Amino acid sequence: MTLYIGVDLHPHQQTAAWCDTRTGETETVDLKHDLEKVREFMQA
Repeated sequence: MTLYIGVDLHPHQQTAAWCDTRTGETETVDLKHDLEKVREFMQA
C-alpha cells in the first residue's frame, strides 16, 4: 500500500492530508497547535 502525505504548517495550525493509492481514499485533518493532540496524531 502506498500513502502520499502532505503537511501544511502555519503559525497557529497544521493541515495534514493523505491519499491511499490502493483505495483512492483521501482524508484531511486540521490540527490546532495543541502539542498533545499533534503528538497523538503523528504517533498514530
